[in-house]
Amino acid sequence: MKRVLVVLALLTCGALFVPAARAATVPHRLASIRTHRSAALLPAPLAVASATTYPIGGTVKDFSGQPLAGWGVDWGWFDPSGATWSFTDTVYHYGASATTATDGTFSFPAVTSDPLHDYLTAYGDTFVLEQWGLDFSTTSDYVLQPGHVAVTLTNAPASQVFGLKLGDAAGTLAESQPRLTAGSGTADAAAPDFNSAVAFTSSWYGALTAEAEWDNPGHPTVAVTPGQLAGTAVPIDWSTAVHGHLTGALCQHAARPGGTVRFAVSNLPAGEQMSFYGFSWWPADWGVQTYPAATITSKGSAKTYVVSLRIPARATVGDMYEIDATRTDDPQSLLDLYDLTQICTFGASRSSIARGGVVRLTGRTDTGPYSTVTLFARHSRAGVPSSAAAKGWAKVATLRLDSKGRFHSARLHPRRTTWYVARFSDSDSGFTVFTPVVRVAVH
Repeated sequence: MKRVLVVLALLTCGALFVPAARAATVPHRLASIRTHRSAALLPAPLAVASATTYPIGGTVKDFSGQPLAGWGVDWGWFDPSGATWSFTDTVYHYGASATTATDGTFSFPAVTSDPLHDYLTAYGDTFVLEQWGLDFSTTSDYVLQPGHVAVTLTNAPASQVFGLKLGDAAGTLAESQPRLTAGSGTADAAAPDFNSAVAFTSSWYGALTAEAEWDNPGHPTVAVTPGQLAGTAVPIDWSTAVHGHLTGALCQHAARPGGTVRFAVSNLPAGEQMSFYGFSWWPADWGVQTYPAATITSKGSAKTYVVSLRIPARATVGDMYEIDATRTDDPQSLLDLYDLTQICTFGASRSSIARGGVVRLTGRTDTGPYSTVTLFARHSRAGVPSSAAAKGWAKVATLRLDSKGRFHSARLHPRRTTWYVARFSDSDSGFTVFTPVVRVAVH
């Protein structure tokens, strides 16, 4: 599904977000998932029906019609096997990127076309505007300019920052961060129409864990004209927001390839269905992992559902694995929640030693040279620490990482059974995380 990564300065378990280049986002900048999963993050483009190429171009404008310089524009296409752009239904193929000139114009001299599946997106500091269902072979000039729609958001914290997504799962999507005053404001919308909307909040480390949908029975469309205010307002009640996140403290968001994590969904209205999928941010050449057995159908909003999801053994060590919970009973729904876990390794050269024996601990994280991990130990069974302070654990050593994120301890001589864990800071998201716990039995 589409989403934005609105970075908020919220302090939880780690430091301030430090964006990586491959994350394609900066504080308070909006970035679409199609941009986020750029050429390096998406499957390699497949051959389309025709090898013929076409020149296309256009202009990116703001609501008032002023050209937007320095904005990004992507083109690509959707695999026609899916009925909508939902990531669980179809595959998006990245083509190329461009940056708008001082007059807001952009151009691509040679695009291929998969008619009625072609796609354009414009993204910058204030909104993301996406259109698909296009045909580059017959239309060469495009104007990417939003319309506006009045939005009211009730039962929401006055201090909270919200984003809005408005779209039609068969053709358009706009994402923006409206300036809500007393619960009301205007959001960007993409022409020619939309029929679904969600308000959302994003964590400072890039997760999206709460969304409230616009109650729009039957999904009648609302016409959108660039540079004009739509005639239909969108009321959203934040008390209906669905929440979804990995369980446990943020510091526990790490797993081995092949490990298991737990994802909780709450306040899902009765009868609505959520399905799960996941992928590594880099690279994604092994594709998307779906979890059909984990699909839940709510029996009421008072219940919290927790599912166990296995990280694929092929997940990329040293990078983020993203887990999405997306609504699948309504093909027009924009509801899509996701959280992040760091993929790492940590193990002992031997799991059992005789008294006086030797063991070494090794692992790998995502951080580069001159970074460190902190090794901790204890002599009673425990899970991953619930805070960065690692209370109840004793520091053993500070270990330096090599250029591939690998680390290893000196030769250790535990005198009795010992549990070990390593703490590090993830360079993509900035939060502090622990490796899984390793037990070394001494007999």
